[in-house]
Amino acid sequence: MFLKAYNKTNETKEANTMTHYINEDSFGPDLPANWETIAAYLNSLIDKQGISDDQDAVNDLWERFCSGDMASISVTNGASTCTAAEAVASVSWDVIVNAMDDTTREMVCNEGITDKVEFLTRYMELLPLPFVVDAANPVWYAVMRDRDDDDWGYGSRNYDKAVSMARTMRESGYPEAYIAVIDDGDDPVCTDEITDF
Repeated sequence: MFLKAYNKTNETKEANTMTHYINEDSFGPDLPANWETIAAYLNSLIDKQGISDDQDAVNDLWERFCSGDMASISVTNGASTCTAAEAVASVSWDVIVNAMDDTTREMVCNEGITDKVEFLTRYMELLPLPFVVDAANPVWYAVMRDRDDDDWGYGSRNYDKAVSMARTMRESGYPEAYIAVIDDGDDPVCTDEITDF
């Protein structure tokens, strides 16, 4: 699926941006539409694991991704894994869809797949990373441009995805972007704000 090996092109961290150890060049000639989502996830793992200076470790991570070994589905916030059929049978489809990466979901939509199990299976083929849904968690992580932004509609139920979205927003010219933690019950309310990520 992805042909070109790891290529570190930027070793300098700048304020509010993530170092791109995995970048556009890493994917070879067949650049997938969702490459930025994949790169952001892998780069966050590299940062968390502290392996940015260990090319062999980064290569190993890239090889794990390319082989599909990182793909898994969990509807229990990571406590256990399941198949696509089990996920669809046990959790509301709306909850599953809301947890999906927007670009990858659109890629599957464009293929005309309507069966839910087939849709989730194809989604995992296009984005072979851990797909985690917390079906019991009513928390919504709203990604806000700045303090004047009052629209809670842009965000994710997945914290790591929300952080990636907020970082991208900062890189796109909104340095004050932050995450508003919304208790998404019958009467949604902001319970916390996250600026350090």
